[in-house]
Amino acid sequence: MSSWEVGTTHTITWISTGEISHVNIDLYRDNSLIDNITTHVGNDGSYTWSIPNNSADSINYQIKISSFQDSFLSDYSGYFEISGNSNKIDEPSPNIFIPGFNFYLLFGIIGVTTVILLKKQVKN
Repeated sequence: MSSWEVGTTHTITWISTGEISHVNIDLYRDNSLIDNITTHVGNDGSYTWSIPNNSADSINYQIKISSFQDSFLSDYSGYFEISGNSNKIDEPSPNIFIPGFNFYLLFGIIGVTTVILLKKQVKN
């Protein structure tokens, strides 16, 4: 499980096929909607997100990406942690480690869309 710090910036990326022109990106914790990250963003496969400083510590966060036109075309990422502890960053699983980068794969499908979350550590 990846652990992210409040106040850091991450790129949410996805791969999509079909006629989905715009998507919504939402943040869930414990299966409840916490924040609408963005609405009606172009389906270009990438969105830069800064984790709000007031995010509660939890290991039960997920990102949901859904089609703006058809909300039934949606899926959730795997669980990840958001923490205010600036000294704690979990290492990625060996099967998704790329030397020189911190990448984390969030599993999900939107129709024929794979959700991938790329984490680039930003030093304050």
